Amino acid sequence: MQAKYFRIALWLQLRALPFGIFFHSHLHFSALAFNPSGRFHNSNMSFTKKAQHETLLQRVCRGGDKETIRRLILCMHTDKLSTLTRSVDIITIQQSDVKQEIDGNVLFFAARADGEECQCEGYLIRNINGKGPVEAQIQCHGGSVDHDHFIAIYHSLLLHYLEMEQDENDAFSECGLKCFYSIADDVDLGIFPSLLDDDNDGSFSLGLDLPKYIPFLHQYSFRYRGKETGHTALRILDKLCQRRAPYRFITDSNPNIDGIDIDDNSHRSIVSFLKQTLSVDIVERVMEQVHIIRKNQWLSTNPDSVDGLPSLHLNLISDGKPLFDTMMCSNEDDYNKDEITFEKCIHQMTSILRPHLYEKLLPAVRELSKSNSVQILDVFIRNYGNMDAGDDHQLDNSANVEQEVESKTRYTLSPHYDITAFATCVMALDSTAATGRSGLYTIPPTNGVTNNVALRKFFPLDKGDGVVHTFNILHGVDVDPKLNCPRTSLIVWFTDYGGDDDDGDQERSTSEELHVNNTANANANANAYNNVNQPWLLNPSNAIDEFVLGLASECNEEEDGSHLKLKKSIDSLSLNLSSASKGNIFAMVKLGQMCDDAELPDIHYEQVRSFLEDFDPSNPFIPAPITSGSTVSDDGDDDNSRACKNLATALWYHASIAGGNRSAQISLADELMLQYMTEKEDLTTLEQENMLLMASTLFTMSLYQGYDSIDSLRRLMDVNCQRLLDLGVLIPSEEFFEDPVVKTVLLSL
Repeated sequence: MQAKYFRIALWLQLRALPFGIFFHSHLHFSALAFNPSGRFHNSNMSFTKKAQHETLLQRVCRGGDKETIRRLILCMHTDKLSTLTRSVDIITIQQSDVKQEIDGNVLFFAARADGEECQCEGYLIRNINGKGPVEAQIQCHGGSVDHDHFIAIYHSLLLHYLEMEQDENDAFSECGLKCFYSIADDVDLGIFPSLLDDDNDGSFSLGLDLPKYIPFLHQYSFRYRGKETGHTALRILDKLCQRRAPYRFITDSNPNIDGIDIDDNSHRSIVSFLKQTLSVDIVERVMEQVHIIRKNQWLSTNPDSVDGLPSLHLNLISDGKPLFDTMMCSNEDDYNKDEITFEKCIHQMTSILRPHLYEKLLPAVRELSKSNSVQILDVFIRNYGNMDAGDDHQLDNSANVEQEVESKTRYTLSPHYDITAFATCVMALDSTAATGRSGLYTIPPTNGVTNNVALRKFFPLDKGDGVVHTFNILHGVDVDPKLNCPRTSLIVWFTDYGGDDDDGDQERSTSEELHVNNTANANANANAYNNVNQPWLLNPSNAIDEFVLGLASECNEEEDGSHLKLKKSIDSLSLNLSSASKGNIFAMVKLGQMCDDAELPDIHYEQVRSFLEDFDPSNPFIPAPITSGSTVSDDGDDDNSRACKNLATALWYHASIAGGNRSAQISLADELMLQYMTEKEDLTTLEQENMLLMASTLFTMSLYQGYDSIDSLRRLMDVNCQRLLDLGVLIPSEEFFEDPVVKTVLLSL
């Protein structure tokens, strides 16, 4: 009876709008006990299914039992299994978290999978003193062990480690994880060995090459959607997206320079750490003015160009000219008055910072970029996090500021490229980012160039430290709300219009002077730069540069119309096609949207279809090639005239799985829901379930990356409930909660 009421209560929460946060636990348990000798003992396998559920629900109502051993149902991979089909075979995983001391180590978790003629066991072992990395040891013996038994055990160990890491925070996460395994020579582990990397993130390492493992995990969870093996993969994705790992600067020949991607055309991607760019004294003097501005609510709330949220910034220098170079007062007596004004605060900060920016920072950036024509364009201050707490929790909360400021607080800035600046320097004005777990992050470029949240690396910046990066470095901001403190930074944008500036004049005091010099440089290099606003974007040498150039030509707009010079100088469609053909996920997402909106000319159909097939022949959404002899008409009557529109789902699938792009995941899931609603009458029962499973899995992937897909999941659940009612399933009931779509939605929440 208790189990029945629990299920009904859960169903009532499920129907609520918006969704609540549900406790979803596995519905299959058996009473297993771990024998310290390394054996697993099944103490009672006579439970009926109903009795197992009732026992579980009783334990749930009591708050759970840490020593309960879970029985997971995992599906087995088969070589010829299509991505759009689901396996019905299972692998049973037995787990134990009973601790046992062995030779100075603590074995704190074990898992085992038994096959017909084989056995695969895995253990998590840690030094009794907590020193060194946690070891994941996997042993397979007793016959032929296939790839799936091994992966099932590995995922069980990895998920448990990530859960422990999250629960124990820094005390556990800095240990790292290393994997060791022992298998017979005839066991084929597929690509798994290539996913391991023992020196990936130092003390935060998972022993994995994450840029390779994340696409593998996406594919695994999508392939085994609705099965417990797929759910385990999704739970691992969730944990990986919540991790906050620090960026590791290269410390070889120069500890301050982390140069990437130097090519024959002198295009260079730079990520460089600058220690104490600003002294602590300078930072404190600047922050005194920032505190005054916060207290008086003078922060700009204009929409940010990246995400449209309040920018919470302060402009100090724009287009090379200080915002208040001379005080806007009628005479010196007005300036010396005790009255605090916005103009005085900005002027004071600019005066404090100006010598350090032009005499120290600018020469450093010129040296890094090997260009004497680099100039300072804009200087501004950005604010994130809980500003009510103040820097180091010392901000005066008087004057009833708290409620108003908190309503304008922002914690994140989506990953993006600074397309209007050749280079950017971000300097920390507090210690919020000192540990490399909060604040500014980058997503290092991979073969697919993705913005997946699980690949973020946070820059460790203490008060006064800075990091310089070029326009082609993907970056964003995510301040950990748990820190309950603000994150304030000084940002400098640089331009480089080409030519050499050997006259020693490092500072441009007026925007007019800067414009004259920059125009002269551009004219001197007209053949190379075409006199555009961002000449450094021209002549792209790789997929990232091509995409950024195309993006800049479409996004930038200047009042004087100068942005049209760049727009007219390049072909943005050709750039996106070229970038996508080289694996750039952002370009694929854009092409997918163009295909869906019927904006991509059908003449490019075979070009796009061909590179998609080269990247992943198993992509289930790749349409057939245009039949020989067929022509593409302009009147819209021929099906082939809509050929490129049929490529949208294939592009989104590759961007979702190989790239982990959350926008693509949402787009593909929405398209699947649309297809379901329009074609459900022609689909079999299994096809209906499968289409909803694909959509729910994709919505869940995007949710874990921070996309608010709750409403989409609610609507999907409503659609699925109607499907189940049509099949005669009672809602709520045991059969309802066993439905794979319901399980996936509950898992996501």
